[in-house]
Amino acid sequence: MRKFYSISIFLISLALVAFGVWIVFNPTVSLRVFTLSIGILLLIHGVVEMISFVEQRKIWNISFIFLVNGLLSFVVGGITLFVPDLAEQTFVYIFAIWLLLSSLIQMYAAFSLRDVRGWGWLLAVGVIIFVFAIASLLSKMTVAFVVSLSFGLYFIVQGIGLFVIWLLLRRVTRRTIYRD
Repeated sequence: MRKFYSISIFLISLALVAFGVWIVFNPTVSLRVFTLSIGILLLIHGVVEMISFVEQRKIWNISFIFLVNGLLSFVVGGITLFVPDLAEQTFVYIFAIWLLLSSLIQMYAAFSLRDVRGWGWLLAVGVIIFVFAIASLLSKMTVAFVVSLSFGLYFIVQGIGLFVIWLLLRRVTRRTIYRD
């Protein structure tokens, strides 16, 4: 059993690193997977909200807004799954506008903290986010690149973590063998 577990962890760690590298070099696919994942989550959320409204409205005074929220989530999730190109573009613009507003708030906060040492770092981060927001508004590929880089690095780091666990398990297994 230990050997099977050890081999499984090793193979999963290699697969995660390979998948992470593949994601980094395929930003368009990463953005599509991210968009479809959001669509599935919205669809599930919509169904749960609608069922909850129908079942719970008799037990306690639940607002009609829960049903509207469920219907809206269901519709947006369905549109996301059936028209992913439109959803991608919409999500990219929402993300870019959120980044733009976030960067402006960050820069405002930096200027309001001018008397505090290190306020320039906060301003620099705000400016970098602002530049990225503008680039995101101009190009869907900028967002796709960031999404793929984020997902890819996540899987690579997880794979490296499992590889380290595999190395530690091998070390523990060898010590156990030598003690017996």
